[in-house]
This record gives sequence, structure tokens and C-alpha cells, in this order.
Amino acid sequence: YALSKKARGSIVNKILRNRLFIVIFGFVAFSVALNFVLQRFIARDNFLESSRAIFSEVTHMLHTNDEVIATVKRNFKENCRLRARIAAALIENDRSIIESQAKLIELADLLKVDEVHIFDESGTIIGGTIPRAYGMTVFDGEQIGLFKDMLHRKDVELVQDFAASTGQGKVMQYAAVWMPCKEHFVQIGRSPRWVMEVLKDTELPKIFEDIVLDVDAYIFAVDVTTNKIVASTKKVLENKDISYFGTPSDLYKEASKGMKVAHNNEEYYLVISSDVLHGNLKLGKLIKTSNLYKDVNKDTVILIFYLGLAAIVVIGAISRYLKYYVIDDIEAVNGDLKEITNGNLNFVVTYHTNTNDAISGASPIAAPQIVNTTSIYYYS
Repeated sequence: YALSKKARGSIVNKILRNRLFIVIFGFVAFSVALNFVLQRFIARDNFLESSRAIFSEVTHMLHTNDEVIATVKRNFKENCRLRARIAAALIENDRSIIESQAKLIELADLLKVDEVHIFDESGTIIGGTIPRAYGMTVFDGEQIGLFKDMLHRKDVELVQDFAASTGQGKVMQYAAVWMPCKEHFVQIGRSPRWVMEVLKDTELPKIFEDIVLDVDAYIFAVDVTTNKIVASTKKVLENKDISYFGTPSDLYKEASKGMKVAHNNEEYYLVISSDVLHGNLKLGKLIKTSNLYKDVNKDTVILIFYLGLAAIVVIGAISRYLKYYVIDDIEAVNGDLKEITNGNLNFVVTYHTNTNDAISGASPIAAPQIVNTTSIYYYS
């Protein structure tokens, strides 16, 4: 049966619209997929770069803290030496202090030290602020034994590093100097409490507290000699073996470029510094992959929405244009050709040089003309 002009136009329009749909939405799908892959790559690369920046920052802080610690310890040691000299000079001026525990306690308070001990030339404690230490010698323990050299040279001044005292087991810093009379040497002991507080502020856990991290991202330090995680912003990881995430040798090699690992049945992305950054330490950073790609997934959904909306608008606009400016004109020409084919000799087609004449039928071209590629003619 013969289709009407309108029906034929509708079918052609539908076919063209379907083809446009396939082409445009195929392009949209390809663009979204390509963007998704590239955005995930960029997210991993950004995480890798930010991790390296944090590793560099932490390493710099550790080296700076090493200098601070060395300076604090050196200053504290010299301060102890100075207080021991002052104690020796004061006792030299008042020899009665040697036999008076009360005066020695006053002296300790004056000098702001915790202990004062008086040794004779044999290395025996004959007086001091702690009576139970009386009678102990430099041969009675490891800590006190470090002052044996005082017996061989009376011009020497000794200051120990922090150590547990022989008598009480407390961490102390001891300094000893000979009195001017060279008959006794004076030892003072001072608790490095404030030094220990400074040291706490330079330790990794304290440093990690000041590092700004993404949500569900963690930083840790691993000792490569033991493969133990010695510090972490995620406390459950502390003291765990790095093999918790995989074979250590593979982790140290592969994770320097970033790799996926499992933790608590969840997928994480892990980065470990390629070099040992401080002492025996390597630094690592991990984040849940769901958070690593969170913005990628959100941006992809938004992109799909806007590209899909744009595709629908474009398809509609092109379809409308084709219908009114292509399909309808084709149908009109086909109709005219059909009239001629059916033998309608009264059917006349005239050509004009402008649209107004073509619409009204005025001033048709009567004689043959030579056409070219620039002139436009209109039929009616």
C-alpha cells in the first residue's frame, strides 16, 4: 500500500534520529569511559606525589629534630657540669657541709639538682642527700662505675649521658668534679625531665599528629631491619609486621610506585618511600580506594548527566533541522517527480533568481542560462 507523504517523512526522520542516537551516545560512552580511566590514573598519581611530599616533610622534621635533640642534650650536659663545679666550690668554702645531710639537701635545692654525693679519694660515698647510698663505691655498679676514671686523674671532669642510677634505678644525668682540695670529688645528679619532654615532642607519633591527611588515609613508619611498623596514625597498625600487607621485599619494591593491598577485608592503596629516609626507617601512606576515587566517581556521574542531557538536546535539534530543511524538501521534490511520472502534463516547474519570486511565481527564468558554482536558483 502507498504511504502518505507525512508517514514517509516520519519514517525517514525516525531512521536518521536512531542513527544519530547511536553515533552521539556511542561518542558519549567512549568519552565517559576514557575520562573515568584518566581520572583514576590522575587520582593515583596525585596521591603518589602528595605521599612523597609528606615523606619529605617528615624526613626534614626528623633531621631537624635530631639537631634539636643534640643541642638540648649538649646544653643539659654542660649545665650539669657547671652545677657540679658550683657545688664543689661551695663545699670547699664550707667543709662542714660534707658531714651534714641537711646542708647538702639545702645545697641541692639551691642548685636545683636532685642528688648530691661526696666521694673520697678511694671512690667511696661518704656523704650526700641520700643516706642509703653511703658506703657505695665506684666499683659497685655499671652506672656508678663510669666514674672510676675520677680516681686516676684529679684534673678530669666527667658528665654521663642519661642512665639509670645504681642506687635508685631512676633515669638521671650525673656530673662529677674534684674539689679544689683534691681530697674529695662531688657528684650531682639531675633528672632530665624537661629534656624527656622535649624528646617526646620530637618522636614520630608527635610528628604524625601535625600531618594533614585525607579522610581514611594513614601514615606509618616501618623499621626495615625488623619489618615492624614502629609508629602510625592508625594505632591498630603499630607493632604489626609489614608482611601484614604482603611480602616485605615485594612491598618495598612495588609500593614505591603505589599498589593495592587488603586491610580488614577492605581495599587500600599503599605507597612506601623508595629509600630509607631516616635511620632504618621507611615511611608509608595508605588510603581506602573508595576514598581515593571518591571524587572520580562523583565527577563521572555529573559528566554522564551533562553529556547525556547535551546529547538529547543535540539529537532533538538535528532531527528538527533535518525534518524541516531536508526531509520535507525531499518529499516535496519526490511529490513533484511523481506528478510528472504519472503524466500530469499541466505540471510546471519554474526557476527564479530569488526566494520572493519563487514564492509568488513571478519573473520565472524563460531562456536557458549558463550556471556556475556561485549563483543560487530557486524552483517553484
